[in-house]
Amino acid sequence: MDSRGTFLPGAAAPSEQTQQLVDQEVRRIVDESYEEVLALLRENRSKLDDLALALLDRETLDGPEAYAVAGIERVLTDEDLRDAAPAPA
Repeated sequence: MDSRGTFLPGAAAPSEQTQQLVDQEVRRIVDESYEEVLALLRENRSKLDDLALALLDRETLDGPEAYAVAGIERVLTDEDLRDAAPAPA
């Protein structure tokens, strides 16, 4: 089956027009996401460079070290808090 076959068993294949609309929307989403990622990378380039230098120096960093090197305040998640809590006796 090619990429234009049915999506669900028993369902009719989409029309060429519908498939073109889907393809255009997927392309728009991918292009928009790509631009957002590039902007984030540009905005955070110095943090990435700091992390790279620290890794070249130390070879490994744990989570808190990586946050500190990048100058990012770590926000603890519920999972982090559960992991840090002492085990019940």
